[in-house]
Amino acid sequence: MILATITTALSLLAPAPAATLVAAGDIASCNSSGDEATAALVERIPGTIAVLGDAVYERGTEEEFRDCYSWGHLRGGTRAALGNHEYNTDGAAPAKAYFKVPDRGSS
Repeated sequence: MILATITTALSLLAPAPAATLVAAGDIASCNSSGDEATAALVERIPGTIAVLGDAVYERGTEEEFRDCYSWGHLRGGTRAALGNHEYNTDGAAPAKAYFKVPDRGSS
């Protein structure tokens, strides 16, 4: 019992594993293949992905997310901040739905 208590106490003193945040913005366009290259890079880095706006050009439509945004397989570990291009379509509704971002005031 004492050994278990000492082991538990010592484990609390161990440093926490390092956290990694991978951040990008201006990611995808139907007119470019650069997002596929960056997705290949990002998927090799363990951590949380922060999309810092303008995930897909030109207007952030549902079709652009479906047809042009190649980071979809990384969505589970992604947290998104929406950019001006997302707001060019229906108050950013397609981007909010895609990333499961609540409307302001919603939980």
